[in-house]
Amino acid sequence: MWPTLKIPVSITLLPEKTWVANCFGWYVEAGYNVLESVQTDHRLVPFIRYEAYNTHAKTDNGLVANKAYDRTDLTVGAGWWMSSGSVLKADYQVFNNGTSDSSMGQLNLGIGIWF
Repeated sequence: MWPTLKIPVSITLLPEKTWVANCFGWYVEAGYNVLESVQTDHRLVPFIRYEAYNTHAKTDNGLVANKAYDRTDLTVGAGWWMSSGSVLKADYQVFNNGTSDSSMGQLNLGIGIWF
């Protein structure tokens, strides 16, 4: 004799079309090698990037657009190329969305090696 557990299950079939009809986004970024005028193989590039994107720009099938997906990001950082095949990077990002007046921040650190 095996115990039986009955759990009600509800299955919703998704329509053939996606619920998000259109996404929209753009960004602009600027950086400059501050060691350009120095005789060195190193590069030090501070940069700034601004992004705006909305993955619910237009919705289908009666789905109400979620303003949390209407986002802007500001990133400020620098990359230090110690040689032609290695870089250390650090940046700080500030995230905002259409549902809140407050923003969240994040510090990113990275190492890149290529050959």
